[in-house]
Amino acid sequence: MTDSPLSTLYSDVRLERKREEIGNGFTGSQNCSIHSTFTDYNEQKGVYRFFSNPKVTETILIKELQRKCSSAVEGKRVLAILDTSTITLDTYLGRITDFEGLGLIGKNQHSSSFGLFLHPIYVIDEADSTPYGLAEVLLHNRSMEQNPLNVKEKRSLKAKMPIERKESFRWVGPSIKARDTVLSKAENLTFVMDREADIWEVYERIPNRKTDVVVRSSQNRRIINSLGNQTKLHTEIGNQKSNGTYEIELPRKLGRKRGKAIVDIKMNLCEIVPSQFNGTDILPTLCELVDATLPGDRAIDGVDAFNAFLGKEVEREQSAIWFYPNHEDTYFRMPQMAMRKDGYALVGWLPEKPDSMNLRNWMASYDPVKLELYDMVHDPMQMDDISKQEPEKVRSMEEEMVGLWREMRDEGLK
Repeated sequence: MTDSPLSTLYSDVRLERKREEIGNGFTGSQNCSIHSTFTDYNEQKGVYRFFSNPKVTETILIKELQRKCSSAVEGKRVLAILDTSTITLDTYLGRITDFEGLGLIGKNQHSSSFGLFLHPIYVIDEADSTPYGLAEVLLHNRSMEQNPLNVKEKRSLKAKMPIERKESFRWVGPSIKARDTVLSKAENLTFVMDREADIWEVYERIPNRKTDVVVRSSQNRRIINSLGNQTKLHTEIGNQKSNGTYEIELPRKLGRKRGKAIVDIKMNLCEIVPSQFNGTDILPTLCELVDATLPGDRAIDGVDAFNAFLGKEVEREQSAIWFYPNHEDTYFRMPQMAMRKDGYALVGWLPEKPDSMNLRNWMASYDPVKLELYDMVHDPMQMDDISKQEPEKVRSMEEEMVGLWREMRDEGLK
């Protein structure tokens, strides 16, 4: 494929010239409406005939856009901006005969709306915002039939589904494809995405040595800040000093006057801490997925932790705690309990067992007397005990762990 004004995508010079004419018309009018761009009836008729030609397909049009974009970004530092637009076709329902590629897109105040979703990757220059075109255009639709599943049934089905089959993959798949093809010759590439893209797979799969991502936050994730301290993302941003500001113009719209806004710029390094899934979470999570009632004849220590599989935060009212199996030939070789909280693990030992006391009575009678603290993010193998360096962390975690220990000990052993 060459960079000549007329490519050979259509194998028809007349179609190529018509495409150039239509493209120039839309560019000049800054409008996407055929009737607003081409006011002459014969021109409008020509545009409709062009798009009705069987040689003119979405694939052909997208490839031509990508060809121009690929040539323009070579050696440049660019921003690739992603978002999803909903194309609603309710007003054309009586005139549409071919529903291929269309589906339900939600509900309005009267009934179900139908149409399709458009997910483009719009590329501009990093320094001066020069537009370079579209690197990828994803068109997708849902079924025309209403989904009969309830919310919990949908969650259960989603749990079994790989990311590649979920709608959220639109933030991952097209970005990787554009990165490795159309935008591969750019010097540097930064994807800019909305809050729906705040999913683990975006951070895990897209960045490389010359590719970054900027995502509007929707998850208040657990992080490690630049000082090595564990905290929540929104707390860290709130406490951070501004690195600078800039002013933007706000256009007038319904209910708001025209004005200006000051945007605060804050920058820092951090590391995302993965969500935790504990063994005690299995029962609550499965019960929630299949819409089953949790047993009411016992205390349930875990939580519904399905969000861990989505790369989202798991909310817990109390920390996860473990008690190790104890037998006559093993109890003296290992700690009796451990608790995880905010990326730390506190490990506890009970006092030495008197020879005259059996294991059951020993466990029912004592609290831990020896404690070790480990940073599970930087030291997952638990090689470096930091209890002396973090006495306040030990104190706060010990209070919670001992309270949970006594509660479960008294429930199970007495």
